Amino acid sequence: MRKSLAAALVLVVSVVFLGYAEEWTDDFDGALKPEWAWVREVPWNWSVNERIGWLRIMPQPGGLLYDANNARNLLIRDVPAGDYWIQTYLEFAPTEDYQIAGLLIYENDGNFLMLGRGYCDRRGGNKIYFDYEVGGMSPTSGELTTPSLDRAYVRIVKEGTKYSGYYKEEDTDWVLVSEWRTDDIRPIGIGLAAFEGSGAAAHADVDNADFAYFMVRETETETATAPKPPSMVPSEPSAAEKTETGAPPVGPVYASRVVECVKPTKHCDPDSILGPPCEASGAPRIDVIQNLLRWPGCWLGLQEKGYIVVEMEWPFTDGPGDDLLVYDFLADQEGGQVITDEFSIYVSTDGDEWVRVGSNVRARGGRPPIGYAAIDLAGNPGTYRFVKVAATQAFGAEPWDVDAHLGPELMAVEALYPAEL
Repeated sequence: MRKSLAAALVLVVSVVFLGYAEEWTDDFDGALKPEWAWVREVPWNWSVNERIGWLRIMPQPGGLLYDANNARNLLIRDVPAGDYWIQTYLEFAPTEDYQIAGLLIYENDGNFLMLGRGYCDRRGGNKIYFDYEVGGMSPTSGELTTPSLDRAYVRIVKEGTKYSGYYKEEDTDWVLVSEWRTDDIRPIGIGLAAFEGSGAAAHADVDNADFAYFMVRETETETATAPKPPSMVPSEPSAAEKTETGAPPVGPVYASRVVECVKPTKHCDPDSILGPPCEASGAPRIDVIQNLLRWPGCWLGLQEKGYIVVEMEWPFTDGPGDDLLVYDFLADQEGGQVITDEFSIYVSTDGDEWVRVGSNVRARGGRPPIGYAAIDLAGNPGTYRFVKVAATQAFGAEPWDVDAHLGPELMAVEALYPAEL
C-alpha cells in the first residue's frame, strides 16, 4: 500500500502497456487500495481509520507552487492513456495563505495541475482554486468564490490537451472554475493532495482534509463542445433519447437506470433502487424482512451528502393527488418509535435542469419496515423523466458503522402517472 515514487513510476509504465480499466474507485473503507503510491510520505500524518470511510490527510508545511517543491503526502496512482475525468468529495476549511486540498494531476514538482479548496488572502481568501504549473512557472490560476466554506465536489476533465476544473455543492449543478490548455505536462500520476503551502512550522490549528472517495473514469475522445463534465451515462442511448410513441403504460412506472450515484454506503449496489421495492433483485418481499443489513440487495444506502440520479422507465407528470413516491426503510424500534431519514427530491426533463419538489422530506406513508415520501407535482406542471434523491440530514455517527445511523436506505422510486407522448 505504501510505495516509493520510483515504484509508482514502474506501476504507471506497466499500466500504459497492459491497459487500463474503464472506471476505478477507492472509497477508503478501512484501507487504501494497492494501486496507490505516496510521494514524500509521512505515515503518521494520514489515516483511513481515524474517520471511518474517509481518507484524512493532515496538511503539513511545504507546497508545490514555484520553488517550494516540498509538499508531503501526495497520493497518486496511474494515469489513463486517453481522456478521462477524476472526482472527489472533500471537507476542508483553510484559514491561512496557500493552504489547499483537492485533486492532483502530477508529473513532478514543477509540472502539475491542482483543483481544490484553498486560501489566498490577496485573491479573496477561501475559494475553489484551479492552479497549474509548467517548468516551475505558474502561467495563471483560476478561482471561484463559493458559498460553502468547507465542503465541495470537485472534478477535473481531461479532453486532449484541455483540462477543465469543475465544482458543485449538494444542491447545485456542476460549475466551471476554469480550463487550461497545455501539452507540456506529461503526468505520471493522478490523485489527491493537501498541504499548507508554506515552509513554516506546522500550524497547530490547521484543518484536516477529509476525502470521501476518489474516482477516475475514462471517457470518449475529445468532442467539440463540452460545457460541463460528462455524467456517468452508459454508451448506449438512454430511453429518453429514443423515440417513444403510443399510449403510456397502465399503472405506475419505476426507476429503470442509474445515471449517477455519489457516496453510497458499502452495504449496497445502486441497482437495488431499480424497479419495485426488492422485487427485481429476487430478494424476499420487503414486508417479510426482519433485519435490514441481511438483505443488501433490497436497498441503496446514501452517506451524508450523497445522492443518486435515476431515469424512469417512462416520462411522468402531475395527476390527482400524490404523483411521486420515494421508498425508504423505516426502523421500528422497541416502544413503537419509528426512525425516518431526511432527504431532498428533484425532478428533471432532460437530466440537466432540475426542479426541487421536496426539501428535507421524510417517509410518512406506509408502515415499518417500508415507508415512502409522497410528492405532489401540482405546483410544478410539466413532463419529467429523471429523479434525483439527495441525503440532506447530518449524521450523528459515522455512516459506515453498521451500528450507527446509515442515512436514507432507499428502496424504489415510483411515478404514479405516466405521461402521454
